Amino acid sequence: MARGFTAHQHTALLDRLAGRLAARESPSVVVATGLDGMYRATDVDSELAEQLFVRAIASVARIARVHDTPVLVTRCRDDEFSTPLRGAATTHLQCEKTPFGPRFEDAAGDTETLVYHTDDGWFQTTLAYWQEVLEHRARLYEGATVDRAAAAPSIQ
Repeated sequence: MARGFTAHQHTALLDRLAGRLAARESPSVVVATGLDGMYRATDVDSELAEQLFVRAIASVARIARVHDTPVLVTRCRDDEFSTPLRGAATTHLQCEKTPFGPRFEDAAGDTETLVYHTDDGWFQTTLAYWQEVLEHRARLYEGATVDRAAAAPSIQ
């Protein structure tokens, strides 16, 4: 995990990330939240900020390609500045805040909500969420499987 506090630092970190990953095992996923946020700061002129942002997108795309690793990227705002990020993404998810928690929708219109916020700061999850977590976890361990019949919800 690393963090840059300026657009220049952030871009430099992303440039170096691919090289660092080559020296280690490939990660299962790379997450870059609010990728456009650092490049919207007023300490960088807008033309340079746009150039650095495009360079950051290229670095993240290179990591995905070279390491065959999924990259999850979020943006702070959906506007003209973040358009290059949307163009570089192969899959798009839309997240909508609802009274019951976030709702995720893909380009095909499929929706799924597995985690819900409660008013007291806690989260409520669904059985489908934990089934998915356990299936991913089982793949980490050789020979481990999830018995779908046992994992299916029932009332006894």
